Amino acid sequence: MRLSEGQREYTRWLAVSYRRAQTRYPLHIQRLEAIIGDKRVEDITLSDIVVYIEWYAHRYSANNTQYAVLVLRSFFRFLSANKLSVISYQAIRVPKIDPHPFDHITYEQYRKLQSAIPADTFRSVETKLILSTLYWTGMRVGELIALNISDLDNKLKYTKIITEKNRLFAYVFWGSETERLIRRYLGIRLAMNQQDYLFCAAGKNRRIEVRTVQRYVKWAGRQIDIDLHPHMLRHSKAHYMFEHGANLTEIQRILRHKNVTSTQRYTFLELPELKEIAKKYNCG
Repeated sequence: MRLSEGQREYTRWLAVSYRRAQTRYPLHIQRLEAIIGDKRVEDITLSDIVVYIEWYAHRYSANNTQYAVLVLRSFFRFLSANKLSVISYQAIRVPKIDPHPFDHITYEQYRKLQSAIPADTFRSVETKLILSTLYWTGMRVGELIALNISDLDNKLKYTKIITEKNRLFAYVFWGSETERLIRRYLGIRLAMNQQDYLFCAAGKNRRIEVRTVQRYVKWAGRQIDIDLHPHMLRHSKAHYMFEHGANLTEIQRILRHKNVTSTQRYTFLELPELKEIAKKYNCG
């Protein structure tokens, strides 16, 4: 079987088994064909795979390269399952990515951020509320813009959401600062229209968009010379909890991670913190 034919069969299989992948995965196999030629799949060697990985690594990020190799493994696993004599997918090693600390802001920077924004217009109050909600709840942007007024607790101390990644029902809690901002915001928001969504687009009868939230947050960051994006505030919630003694299970529950390994990524410490911990537990 030629590589081009294998790619077509793989695409047909994806359309039945993994429909979400059927448009993205074949592109990587087509790229393999462009790099090594339309060989018989039985003749493809590990040397060909190395050429492919090197080509990718010189042009794309480590994350993109890793993703492309995972697709390649899936393709060769499919070929093996169809009784073709090809290299084992297990022989194709996935490049490792060095772990790194996630970008975040400190609590002091968050307080400075809120102080830099005057609450003198509807949009400024909305921006302050968005910042407060993202920081104190660790919500993802998609979860934020999906909030409904009817889902808020009567005392405005928590809400229920459907998690963006796992599509699970969850409760999200916040403190007095967010509660005060919600009360102030709703006093203006409810006079605009009677739609149930909490955050509304300017002059339009629909929800606020992700790009709008990103723009608000970026503008807020510029007020204190920080390149800020919404997901940094989720990272910041994890760091805040970790620095105040929360364990991994507690952080996992608040961030609504399905797997605790996702939570572990947030616990990388800066060098000064590592020195303090080492000093505390080194007796020799």
